[in-house]
Amino acid sequence: DDRIYAISQLMWMGVDPSRICDITQIDMFFLDKIKNFIDADIKLITFNFEAETFWTGDGQYNYTALDNALKFFYKNTCIDENGFNQEGFKTRLLVALTFCHGPNWWTRKYGSDTVNYARIDAATPSSDCIGNYSIHSFASERWIHDSTETVRKFVEYIENSPYGKHVFGYRLGDGVYSEWCHFGMDTAMPDVSSSMVALFRNYLREKYGDDVAKLRAAWNMPRVTFENALPPPPEVRLEYIGGSYRDPRNAWSIDFLECLMLSQKNLLLSMN
Repeated sequence: DDRIYAISQLMWMGVDPSRICDITQIDMFFLDKIKNFIDADIKLITFNFEAETFWTGDGQYNYTALDNALKFFYKNTCIDENGFNQEGFKTRLLVALTFCHGPNWWTRKYGSDTVNYARIDAATPSSDCIGNYSIHSFASERWIHDSTETVRKFVEYIENSPYGKHVFGYRLGDGVYSEWCHFGMDTAMPDVSSSMVALFRNYLREKYGDDVAKLRAAWNMPRVTFENALPPPPEVRLEYIGGSYRDPRNAWSIDFLECLMLSQKNLLLSMN
């Protein structure tokens, strides 16, 4: 029939397939679950790959782990090279590419392009990207360029591989848990990096038509300029009225929140 179902990301079911290099790393119970889905006419399957597993340096990519994962999957789930299982049902892959862990070499090499956090009490580095996590800034022009090129190379490689004909789409993820939330969104208060400040000032020029009088009136700050404008401090960002609303009489926080959202949009559109 015409019913279409999707399996949740394979890594959420017990293993990250992009890290499969050896059959001994796979729990056979995991494979049995996948086979059960396929035998039940589950036609769409999501494979998740983290960029750090193949993006090894500037312009350098090693797809060995990716190839091993796909070969192992097809070999052990009774799907032939044309994408059919033993019952003759056609299967298709949705390939998810995520950047929520860097890669770490990029973060170390380009420290000036990483996120800075406003909360002083969040200075202790976090191992969880929802906290004070050391990683790229969405506003970094270098990150936008490099990650976009990595997406292009990744898709090109998949499309030209034997598995390309089985892929019906790609899903990109960045930010906290690959859900496009800003790193440090819990309590660290992102992002006050130089990259974000530069984007913020450009955004203000565009929003207020390069008219500093309008900016000063909106912010209620007679000395602010497009050259010295900075993100609001934590205490200002935490000011609310009526529960969760921002006071429109002072647009400082509102403008910065809009800029944070703009950085997400710019990166996502570039990657696509």
